[in-house]
Amino acid sequence: MIISGPSAFYKQDGYDEKTEAELKASYPPSPPLHIYESGNRWVRIILKDFIINDLFFHGSSIVLVYTIATFCLKKISRNRLAPPALPMSTLWITLPVGFYNIAYIGTGWVVHAHSYPLFRPEYDLDAERGTYQIAKYEWSSISKERKLKRFTIQADGYVIDALMVGREENLGKHNFIIYLHGNSESYEMLDERKLKLADELEAIAVFYNYPSTIRSSGWFPNLKAMVASHQAMHAFVKELGAEVVIDFAHSIGCGVQGESLKRYPLNDDVKRVVVKHKTFGELATLVNDLMFWPLGTVVRLLRWNYSSVESSRNSKDPELIIQQGKDIGEYVPFEQITDSKRLVSDGLITAKGSLAKALLDDPNCPKDNKVFIIVKGHQMEVETKSGLKKMVECGHHMGIQHYREYAQLIKTLLTED
Repeated sequence: MIISGPSAFYKQDGYDEKTEAELKASYPPSPPLHIYESGNRWVRIILKDFIINDLFFHGSSIVLVYTIATFCLKKISRNRLAPPALPMSTLWITLPVGFYNIAYIGTGWVVHAHSYPLFRPEYDLDAERGTYQIAKYEWSSISKERKLKRFTIQADGYVIDALMVGREENLGKHNFIIYLHGNSESYEMLDERKLKLADELEAIAVFYNYPSTIRSSGWFPNLKAMVASHQAMHAFVKELGAEVVIDFAHSIGCGVQGESLKRYPLNDDVKRVVVKHKTFGELATLVNDLMFWPLGTVVRLLRWNYSSVESSRNSKDPELIIQQGKDIGEYVPFEQITDSKRLVSDGLITAKGSLAKALLDDPNCPKDNKVFIIVKGHQMEVETKSGLKKMVECGHHMGIQHYREYAQLIKTLLTED
């Protein structure tokens, strides 16, 4: 894809009509503009996808469902209907694996709620919730100021639905900001402040939906696929000539980002700033803090324990870490901190489970390349089941509160050695 110059995508005949049609389409355009493989393609297809995932894990789940259905049918029909039973040697192996696989998928649906299959058709059909509200509600206003391109890339076999947005004067500057959204979010839920942050940085905004969510391909959530999608997007913008990349993640997006950078550090000549916005240190720790300790252990055992801590400890790129705090001056948007004493819950991320606390309290974590800031929260009055009213914290979902000030911090981090 050409993003600047006389042959740029937005200078082609019929650009406006084609772009609006692409945004309104139920499925993203094809073919993918970039294909990424984290390893050998044929090893992935034959060994990982077919033998391990399809035959072993999903096949074991089918055996589990068949066994339960057979048992119920026998009981209901009083043995009149008796499908053939499977050998016990097969059941001893497949049933535990089947239980594990179903629990893994179910946990993934909780961690990435939009990967739940029933969300996708509902999102397409419900105009009030607006899957493609960019096209339905905001297309005319955005298109006057910016150029848009809906596109796909492929990451380890998954087709990733993505959107690129930028002002014409910024499309040739080779600056990109990649957004990783939180749980129950998608790129269609466009926050204009994200676009304004990109404008302040003279950058192109890139949004994408994780594998198995909304119209990105895949039925079942998979942590490795989430990681591959993040790596693929960085490879794609580098192919477009990226010189500066802002990696901006929110909430669970920081978990995807953290796992990706932990497993595959981005060691290249691109200048980066990693932004971690209102997130946890380790998902299992947060789950224990919000609920009770066995659930955190379950998250670990099921391999959904996203963590941003290790990648931050080892990061050589500058990082901006934003959490909710207290005792912030009345006339300042945020304050920089050097310890964890002023961290508070934002309604979802607790102070104890926050990334900032994990890093600030760790004496072995290098902090020279990190800036920690706290922002004010927001309280809302709700009514309890007993009819009483109380104030609850809901700052986690306030979005980017101070895009101009964040842009200045990011620019400062980019200029530091």
